[in-house]
Formats: sequence, structure tokens, C-alpha cells
Amino acid sequence: MSKNATRIFGQSKGCRGVRIGLRGQMALLGISGVLVTGAICAAALNCASLVQSASNDSNQFKADVVSLSQSFLESRQIASDFLRKPSEVSIKKYADNYERQLADLSRIEVFVTGLPEDDPLKQATSLRPVIGLYATRFHNLVAAQATSASTKRTDFRASCARPCTPSSNGWQS
Repeated sequence: MSKNATRIFGQSKGCRGVRIGLRGQMALLGISGVLVTGAICAAALNCASLVQSASNDSNQFKADVVSLSQSFLESRQIASDFLRKPSEVSIKKYADNYERQLADLSRIEVFVTGLPEDDPLKQATSLRPVIGLYATRFHNLVAAQATSASTKRTDFRASCARPCTPSSNGWQS
């Protein structure tokens, strides 16, 4: 061993074991303290990363639920608008809204699959049939409106096909 190493570790020529001097002990204590502090920091960063990931998932879940709730309200509004004034634009809006509902619900279902079976959020998986039923009702409404419109046109054409003659109280067909 060199003279410097002997001074740091406190080893003498006649000694058989390794004896560490005061400087060596202080150096080892400092190094071990840095290693322990580093390990604690690494564990804390890992824990913080897991918590942040859970927080991000929770925020995304909240955003998906809000979007799904909003699209339910929009579906109702679109159906009401269609009843007042039927148009292809309303049908297209409803179809786009329906696709958005299914996409939101799919993301919600992915989130709740990782939850325990007794968690109340698991009830979100029962919304798919409700969305399908509401879409079926809207399509039935569209079909009924189309049938009603064609019947009205047929009745109007039939009434126009008969000759109208003047009478004492107005026109008669």
C-alpha cells in the first residue's frame, strides 16, 4: 500500500487486519449517507410517479364522464330539435354525437375494469345498452317522421288531384 493509502485508512506495516482511520471512517460515512439519500430519493420519485399517473388517470376519467354527460344532454336537445324541425343536419349531428358517446364510454370502461368488483363506478359498464336504446328510439323517430312526411305528401297530392269547384261557402273538392 502506498504511504497516502496508509494514512487514509490508518493501516500500519505490522498490523494484519484492515484498520480504518478517522478520515477513512468519515469518508465512508459520507459516501454511505449519499448512497442512502440517493436510494430514498429514487424511491420517493418512483412513488411520486405512481401517484401522478393515478392522478392523470383520474382526471382523464373525470373528463370522459363530463363529456359523456354533455353528449347525453346534446342527444336530448338534438332529438327535441328534430321533432320541431326535422332535417338531415339533425340526423348527422345525432350520429356524430352517438359515436362520441361510444368512444367516451369505451375509455370509461377501460378505466373501471381495473377497479374492484364492489366499486360503484363499475356501474358505468351498464350504460352501453342505454345508449343503444336511446339511439334506437331516435332512429324510430326518424323513420316515423319520414313515414309521416310521405303520408302527408301523398294526402296533399291526392287532394290536389281532385278538381276544386267554387261553392257558396268557399272552395270544395
